[in-house]
Amino acid sequence: MMSQRILFILSVVFFYLFSAASLAAPVPTATPTLPESAFIGEDFSFTVPFDNTGDQVGYGPFIDLILPANGADGGDPDDLDGCTFTDASYIGIPITREEFTFPATDEGVGIGNIAHPYAVDSSGDPVIVSGTPGDQLVVLLLPFGSFTVDQPPAPVDISVSCSNLANLNEPLPFQARGGFRFGADPLDNPAVDPSIVGAFATDTINPTLIALEKTYLGPEDETATGPSYPRCYQIDVFIAPDQTIDDLIISDELANEIQFLRVIDSGNLAGSACAGATPTTEPYTATIPPSTITPGGLLEIDVGDITADADPDSADATLLFEFFVPKQDNIPGEVLPTDSGDDKISPNQAYAEGSWDPIDADDSEEIARAEITDLGDAGGPEHELEDQAIAIQKSVGVVG
Repeated sequence: MMSQRILFILSVVFFYLFSAASLAAPVPTATPTLPESAFIGEDFSFTVPFDNTGDQVGYGPFIDLILPANGADGGDPDDLDGCTFTDASYIGIPITREEFTFPATDEGVGIGNIAHPYAVDSSGDPVIVSGTPGDQLVVLLLPFGSFTVDQPPAPVDISVSCSNLANLNEPLPFQARGGFRFGADPLDNPAVDPSIVGAFATDTINPTLIALEKTYLGPEDETATGPSYPRCYQIDVFIAPDQTIDDLIISDELANEIQFLRVIDSGNLAGSACAGATPTTEPYTATIPPSTITPGGLLEIDVGDITADADPDSADATLLFEFFVPKQDNIPGEVLPTDSGDDKISPNQAYAEGSWDPIDADDSEEIARAEITDLGDAGGPEHELEDQAIAIQKSVGVVG
């Protein structure tokens, strides 16, 4: 009787131990982390961190990437307007990769299938990956034999090249998932331990055309008031590589406390408060010149047709102007109260817009507009200037 009880207890213990062991499993994850936006035709990089979020070691880690080579239009292999793979690395070390294009179906519609180069099911047959014909599958074999639960995520750097035919403001989806080719043990035994693949995660990037940056060319985002302290604003416009904006207009909404003095170009740069800055793009037309005796108003110039160069980081057009903060604003009222001399913030808003004829003949002409300080940031005041009765700057230098 006692022996039967012991056997029963042991069987229960073994059952729970076996059940717990069978539930333990590695869980591969890979999540694409893309910038919010990128210029049409711009090459860019993003990161895909690989991790094991399960409770058991996984063996033979890999990442599957599906890239939107077709783009928004898609369908024509000779006229792709999406993004394609160029490189992958981990801490600067190139990663073994396999590249595929999802094939068209016999009917010409639907999804295309690719046999995975590493992952297999319990029958030893390749796992099938499905995607839109023309899009790209890239399989990255990570430089690890295994990946433990407590191992920190491995950030894989991905570089892609995007078409200059991409559709403006139509987000492109990028998918990634993790996997373990050998499953939960290091043996190649798919009948009892097939490959493990995670779920696809998706992130998108928005193709953009134009952006601007507004820079205050003065000390510490502040100024003393009065005409003895002229300051400068520089507005730089960036256009997607090799794209053309017709009749590009750059404008600045002057705050009530900002007194416009003049546009600074190559002819009057020397001797101005803006010496050393990039002058206004020429030729230009001051379509809306603000008053030089009443603060505030709108400054607007037309710099004509601008074609961007191949460098997305270099400005393609510039507006440079000189101003000061007067005693009276345009309300009218005192900028700074005479009884306290308390400081005041002057928000400054800038814009750029023009007509764009896309390189892609399938896309219609659009009006491109920028109201952003940095590519991907929401619109708003490009700068906030602190107006002060007394402005003091402190600096440190090495003497001797």
